[in-house]
Amino acid sequence: MLALAVAFAGCGESRAYQAKFTPPTAMNHVDETAPILKCHMRDGRVFVLEAWHVDEEADEVRGMGLRVALGRAGPTRAALRLLP
Repeated sequence: MLALAVAFAGCGESRAYQAKFTPPTAMNHVDETAPILKCHMRDGRVFVLEAWHVDEEADEVRGMGLRVALGRAGPTRAALRLLP
C-alpha cells in the first residue's frame, strides 16, 4: 500500500516537523500546500517530492523530487508520476 506522508519544515533557528499520513485511496484529501510529499511504496522504494500536485483526472501524483531505491542507496532526482 502506498502511504503518503506530508512533511512541513519551519523557517529560522528552530524547525518544526509535522507529518500527516494519508492512504492512497484518499489522495484528494492531501494538503497540496505542503512543500514536501513523501511516498512509501509497498516494495520499499521511497519518493520525496519537492514540487508536486495531485492530478485528480489521471488519479495520480506528479512532481519533481528524489527517488530512493531499496536499501536507501543512491537517491536520484527525477520527474515522477505516482499512481495509488
